[in-house]
Order: sequence, then C-alpha cells, then structure tokens
Amino acid sequence: MKWRSTLALTAVFPLVFCCIACQYSPQKDVITSKNDGTFNANIAISSNERHEPDSVMKFEYTDEFLSTDRYVEFQINIDTSIPNTDMPIVEVSPHFVTEAECKKIAEIILGDAAFYEKDQVLSRDEIQQCLQRWIPYTDRDAMQDLLPPTAEGTIDWRIELLKKSIKAYSEAYESAPVENPHKVCEWVFHPDSYYSPILTEGKGRNTYEENQSIQAIAYVNEIPYYYYATIRDSEDFKLSSVYVYPVEYALGDKAMYIAELCRTEKPSNAKIEQIKTKADDMLKKMNIGEWKIDECYIETTERDEHIVHVNAVPKFLDIAVLRIPQLNNLKSKAAFASNYYLTDACFRFTPNGDLLYFEIQSPVDINQIVNENVAVYPMFELLESAKNILSLSDMYAYDFNSIVDLYKEQQIALGCRVKINELEYNLVRVKKPNTDAGYYYVPGIILRGSIEYYNRETEELICCLEQKQLLAMNAVDGSILPITNE
Repeated sequence: MKWRSTLALTAVFPLVFCCIACQYSPQKDVITSKNDGTFNANIAISSNERHEPDSVMKFEYTDEFLSTDRYVEFQINIDTSIPNTDMPIVEVSPHFVTEAECKKIAEIILGDAAFYEKDQVLSRDEIQQCLQRWIPYTDRDAMQDLLPPTAEGTIDWRIELLKKSIKAYSEAYESAPVENPHKVCEWVFHPDSYYSPILTEGKGRNTYEENQSIQAIAYVNEIPYYYYATIRDSEDFKLSSVYVYPVEYALGDKAMYIAELCRTEKPSNAKIEQIKTKADDMLKKMNIGEWKIDECYIETTERDEHIVHVNAVPKFLDIAVLRIPQLNNLKSKAAFASNYYLTDACFRFTPNGDLLYFEIQSPVDINQIVNENVAVYPMFELLESAKNILSLSDMYAYDFNSIVDLYKEQQIALGCRVKINELEYNLVRVKKPNTDAGYYYVPGIILRGSIEYYNRETEELICCLEQKQLLAMNAVDGSILPITNE
C-alpha cells in the first residue's frame, strides 16, 4: 500500500482532532477539528501507486504509554491484516425512500401479505387473537416461564397491567366491527400526525408535521407486523428509514412472539448461511445501494431462545464501510456533527429463518467519485496521533464514573488499563465541509479494545468492558471522527 510519505505529512500539518468515543476530563484542553481547508486539499491528492483489488497486507504495532495524568495505562498490541487496495473518496447525499420503494420493500420483506393503513381500530377477530395470546400469561407460572430470571421482580405488576389490557379489550369487543375495518394501504406519505392526531397537540414547532411517513399493518401467520417508513428533509436533521417488526399491543407481546418462534434448537451453520443469503438477496432486490453483510451472530437468551442477527453496511466500488456505533443525536450544533443517521441495514430472524425485525437506515445516493485512489497518511503516524489523543483521557473517559467516584471516596487506589488489540481499515463517513446536505466516504481506521478497572494495591479486577470502540480516524487528513455527535 502506498502511504503518504513523512515529507508529505509535514506539508499539511497540523493534524486536526475532535474526540469521539471518549469523554475527556474538563480540565484538559482537547484540540478540535478546524475547517481550515486541509481536508479539501488532501482529497484531490492521488496515490502514486496502484493496487490489486481485494489485496491485503500484514500490519503489526505494539506500544505502551500512560495518560498525561498517569492514571490510565495503555497497551497496544495489533497484529492484523488490512486492505492493500485503491481507496476512493466518494461524495454522497441522502436518498429519501420513495413511495414506490416503500411498497417494494414491504413486498420483499413480508411477501404477499395484505397491508392496511395503520389506525386505532381493531376488529373482533383481532381483539380475539390478542385475548387468546394474553390470557394464558395471567397465570404467574406462565409469566415467570416467559420472562428471563432477571425480570422476577416485575412479574406481578406485568400480570396486573396485562389484566387491565384484557379487561379493556374485552369491553371493546362488543362494539368492535365484525368485518375488517382497515383501509388498504395506499403507499402514500403523510405527516406523522395523520396516523397519530394526538401528537399535534401542544405548542411550539410541530416536528410531526415535518416527518412524513407510511404506516401499515400486515398479518403473517396470524402475527401482526408493523411497517413504518419515515422521511424528513429539514435543515435541523434528515431521516430516511424503514422498519418492520411484530406489533406490541400489550406489555409482554414481544416476549410472547420470541418464546413462540425462537425456543427451538440452535440453528446449524448451514442454516445460518441460508439466513445470510436470504438477507443478502432481500437487500439486492430492494436496489437501494450496494451492501455487504459484515455481522452475523446468534443471540441466545436466558430462556434458550435463539435469535439470528444479520447486519449489513454499504459498500462503494466494492469497498465496505466500517461499522461504528450509530449516532446518538442528530440535533447537535457541533461544527462537524452529522444530521443524518449512519447508513445501516439490520435483520433479525428466527432459527427457522422467519423474519422478526428489519431496519434500513439512511440510504445514500452517489453524487460522484472524487478520487479513485486517494493518498493516505502513514498508518504508523496515524497511530502516533491517536496515542496523543488517547493520552488526554482520564479514568472518567470510559463510562464507569460511579465506580471511579466510589473508590475516590473510600480512598482506594484505582487503576485503569486500556488494551488496544484491534484495528480496522476501510471507508468511513465524514460530513462534507460547509454544507448540511452532503457527505464523503473516505479511508479511515477504527481502534477497539478492552477497558479494565482494578485495585492498584491488590491488583484485583473490579470490572471489564470488552471490545469497546476507542477511536475512529480519517486517514486522509488525520482528523478524529466525531461519530457520537457529542
């Protein structure tokens, strides 16, 4: 791989930084990203070497260092393979799903099921189905068997709430329509308030008039599925998403569906491959961008229920995007914050391959390929810069503030050890400078590892967090990605 030389690096210094995953101590000054033109200049610089498609190279890096306050110990031990191929700069913009695409996605996900406009009315048959599903779980033993052992303390009040729902639905049964009262879905976007008029109540700006949605109900094997597509193209933030999942009419419905469908034998490897292929085929049929399945795993609950998760990320010029945590806030006023969720597709299946959940977030359209083979900073120098940023963190940086405070109060010497053992290199999304309407996908790295808190006097391990994302960096200009929007 052709990494930008040290001489080239010095020509575009200083590197610019902004914290992502860690929250740094307020008494420390953290250098933030600056829109100084460095990034725009660098995206036009091409590498002077060409690379074979899909090729990789070995990368090793080890080091140890302390935080500037000397309370956090860092250990880096990376031994991995990274892409050694041409890395592009791709300019994209939000793709707002169309009404036709919404209908197509619904048919791909739930087959030939009949879709009806979501409303607040249930027929007698629908009420009867709810009652048949709920009544057995008014028995305490049945509810106890349904829920995980950790929910033992909530069983009684769950039963009481369930009984209230049963009473209300039973009273509504006589006045409920006998025939199907639902209007066939028209696949037309409406303001959210069209489906939930109560949301329009109150004063001030009504965001529910700015969000456009299609909301529908479909029955598959007598299970009601909720279909929800939403778009929003406003200055403050933008949305383009589709969700499909079983309707939860009452407390415990989700658990009932999971128990019914997922308390089976753990799926075989062959079955998991079939499920992955099914998800991949669905995404291809939707024809909304190109995707790569990057995650597939089995979630096993405390009740031996098996749920197959299949997740996908977009890819451009056959190069996948790195998976990073979803944005936590679209309304941030930070200069480099994004106002559009990260692009993602998620499936959950039963062990038999039946769909439990589907979500597609924030698809994009390619505006142009800015650079097919952009030059990037040397990996070693990126890591040196990452070390400088990580060294600014203290023991409060890793979401265990209560433990830190407790040990301080008890005057017990607390230590923190961060072990970085994973590096990924691929494409990451950054906000296009000076606009709220566009983004670039650029080469970038992610550092992951574990975080340990221990008693410095006894070496006793207090708590540990595995595979925490610690840092993400733009390899084109060396900036740290503000992925949390904080």
